[in-house]
Amino acid sequence: MLSADPELDPEFDLDGTRHDLQALLRTALTAALPLTRLTEIMDAESDEDPASWRRLADIGVLGLSAPSEHGGAGEGILTLAVAAEEVGYAAVPGAYIGHVLAVLALGEGGDDDQRRHWLPLLAGGHRHATVALSGHDTPERTVRGLSGTVPVVPGIAGADLVVVSTAEGLSAVPVAAPGVSTRPVAGIDRTRRLGSLTLENAAHTPLAGGRVLARRVLDAARVLVAADAHGGARRCLDLGLAHARERVQFGKRIGDFQAVRHQLADLATLIEPGRGLFWLAARRLDARDERGGTSAAAAKAHLTEVFIAAARHCVRLHGALGYTWDGPVNPWVKRAPLDHSLYGTPRSLRAVVAADLGWG
Repeated sequence: MLSADPELDPEFDLDGTRHDLQALLRTALTAALPLTRLTEIMDAESDEDPASWRRLADIGVLGLSAPSEHGGAGEGILTLAVAAEEVGYAAVPGAYIGHVLAVLALGEGGDDDQRRHWLPLLAGGHRHATVALSGHDTPERTVRGLSGTVPVVPGIAGADLVVVSTAEGLSAVPVAAPGVSTRPVAGIDRTRRLGSLTLENAAHTPLAGGRVLARRVLDAARVLVAADAHGGARRCLDLGLAHARERVQFGKRIGDFQAVRHQLADLATLIEPGRGLFWLAARRLDARDERGGTSAAAAKAHLTEVFIAAARHCVRLHGALGYTWDGPVNPWVKRAPLDHSLYGTPRSLRAVVAADLGWG
């Protein structure tokens, strides 16, 4: 007999509203970001793309988790993950994940003044935010402010506000405040530029919730990166399918060759089941289920490895074209390694899962 638990229900699916959001984002983002535009951004000095950012703001996904009275939709992590999948599918430039995580942190841990000031600006896309989540290089609160360095922060170059993890929890830091400095850090993914953040007695406002909120935001970050990776892997499959239908060799479309068909079938069966992993993790985090963190770590570990594998398969299917800078695969080939390493590598996350399950 099947369990009544919706997590175990084989008919579990998204509701109509989330399906509509997913379809809307797919259409809007792929139209706004053709390959030519992505190549321009990868060649540019900055990953900023005002048109796609405005599109995200207009659809309402930048403030999904913010309360409605502050310009948001009051949605949970599952809806954020649905959007993140489509962001990954389109390889949207900029720090979407860092931005919505900052909104989540402020919405749950900010005081009334912070929420009134920042959330409408962030939800509307008028200001940019990101998060600096780090394990070992955590800034410390001092008598006068916050001091320390976070070596890798996605999106810090264009951010107006950064939510920083500290030994005690999370703190909100205006990037323009005295004692805050940033510098670029070289990274392989030029659609999402990296930087380092250094704080020297910088003014900050601690968020309520302490380490519990900090862990929740980190778990949410892992779910959203897993969703981004799943979207990117799906795009690699679609690019491979399109190429197999169009490319002609020896007088036949390469998709007519059995070996190519097998590669595509194997890739599809590798990718498709992964969606349930980040859905489950997001649902558990929304329900404040104690298993949420374990599920988030497992989803992120597995799906980012799948993304790496999908990108490699896609390059092989495209042959020499797959290795070119302006070829159709390049944005996702470069995106996959960053997803793989952000907020924990698969190896470190599997150690988290093992510890959570008492296997250590």
